[in-house]
Order: sequence, then structure tokens, then C-alpha cells
Amino acid sequence: MPVIEVRDLHVQFGKVNALRGLTMRVEQGDIYGFIGPNGAGKTTTLRVLATLQELDSGSVSIAGADALTQPAAVKRHIGFMPDFATFYPSLTVWEYLDFFARAYGLRGTARKQVVDAAIELTGLRERRDQLVGQLSRGLQQRVGLARLLAHDPEVMLLDEPASGLDPRARIELRQLLRDLAGLGKTIVISSHILSELEDLCSRVGIIDRGRLVAEGTASEIGRQMQAGNSYVIGVAGDAAIARQTLLSLPGVMTTTVLDGRIHIQTDATHADPGDLVRALVLAGIRVVECRKEESGLEKLFLSLTEEGGSS
Repeated sequence: MPVIEVRDLHVQFGKVNALRGLTMRVEQGDIYGFIGPNGAGKTTTLRVLATLQELDSGSVSIAGADALTQPAAVKRHIGFMPDFATFYPSLTVWEYLDFFARAYGLRGTARKQVVDAAIELTGLRERRDQLVGQLSRGLQQRVGLARLLAHDPEVMLLDEPASGLDPRARIELRQLLRDLAGLGKTIVISSHILSELEDLCSRVGIIDRGRLVAEGTASEIGRQMQAGNSYVIGVAGDAAIARQTLLSLPGVMTTTVLDGRIHIQTDATHADPGDLVRALVLAGIRVVECRKEESGLEKLFLSLTEEGGSS
């Protein structure tokens, strides 16, 4: 049995269909990357998993408990950190974590042991007596993760936890999440920082407009997209004009402009990059770069979602 199983999930806000038949599975010990553009439905999905958002139809099971009929049981299995977590700036780190341990019903020696263990695990020993409001954004995220550990949940739901962190803090966060997964925690992490999720996650799900459009390891999703070939072409001049020229060619499936270069996905009938360059030259466009590329997670994301400008 998967730790998280979502089937045909629908959520509607007025006339907006936030989730449209979303189905996903997360196995125990996975670090599951939930990837999608803004407004795709990532946060809504996490709020449903955390029993904070009602669903219109479908089913959600976490550790064998039904989120609709057994929300209290689900809450015992999960820890949820929203994208903008609330901290109490006038409390020390230890006081903040002790407060939440009390809220989870822990008392006496057991509460102290849990708080001390969470501080050790998240590397906050030297900060335990410092005010939360005086900490950097990265250290506050560590405090937020320590709070989730107060009741030892099986599942951790993290909404954009790397948002606003500097590069060093992001590296430290990734290592901390790997350590938690090594302890048997199942982690669902939503983000649009694609390169980081590619290295971190054991499996990923790409969501667009309320639907899961791809799911699996990065290499599995890559194989779904690699029926043809992928190329990168750099041109002198307007890349958008060159993109339209390429889209008119037979066998060209998608084109995406990223960092001034054109990323191209072709089907199996069009494997010769020379044809691509020839068409651009005949159109009066000077080509300065042409190379084949492997399909990384970022390019797959752009190809599978409309926000990437694919056609």
C-alpha cells in the first residue's frame, strides 16, 4: 500500500477548477517532488492532503486513513509546513518547539526529549536559546522542520520550503531532507526550483492546470519524452521569430525559448539537426549554436506545461 494515494481528486473555487481528476501515489521513504507553474494546483493539493481544504469529489488516503472521513487520524500521520509559515519572533527556538510539543499533548520528560531530539536532528543546538525572530530565513525553515517533528509524523508536506533561501541554505535544506528520508520519513515537496528537485527527489509529479501530466523518476519521465530527439539552437537576433520557423517544420513537436536559446523536441521521423539549421538559414536567420541535449527535468517541465510556451 502506498503511504499517500489520491484518486480522481476534484476541487473547485467558484468557476475555477483548481484540481481536475488528480491521481497520484507516494511510496514510503519517497522524497516526492511536486512540480508545476504558479496556479497549477500544488498548494491546493497539499492543503487537501493536510485536511485543510475540502474536496468536491475523489478520495485521499494517508497511511491507511481516509482524509475525508478520518481527518483526525490523518493529522496524526502528517506534518505540514506552508509556504509562509508563521513563527513567534519573541520566543526562543527551544520555547517555540516546546510550545508545539505541548500542543501535541506531550508532557514532562517525554516532551523535553522530543524537543531536544528535534533540535539536534535539524542542527539547531547552537541556536536553541536564540529568539526565532533573530534567525535568518534558512534557520527559520529549519525551525519549521523541527516543529513538524514534534509528534514524529510519517509524512511531511512542504510547500515551497526553499523559497527565499540563499544558495548555501538551499544546499543545507536538501541535505536535511535527505537525512529525514533516511530515517523513513515520506516527504512531499512542492517547488518550481526544478534543478534542485531533480537532484533531491526519488520521484516527481508534474502538475499543470489541476492535472498530473507526468509522474515517475526523472529518467522515467525523460523516456516518455524521448521518442524523438531534443536539440538546443542559439541564433543571432529574435529567438521568437526563429521559434516560429522551426514550429512550421514537419516532425517538430515543441519549441521553448529559455535563456535566449531555443529548446526543440522532435518526433521519431525528424532526427537530423541539419534540417533545422538549414530551415533557419534559408529564412535569413544566423545560427550560432546547435547541439543535441538530454532531457533534464527543467526542459521536461517546460515541454509538458503550457507556461513554458510550448506548442
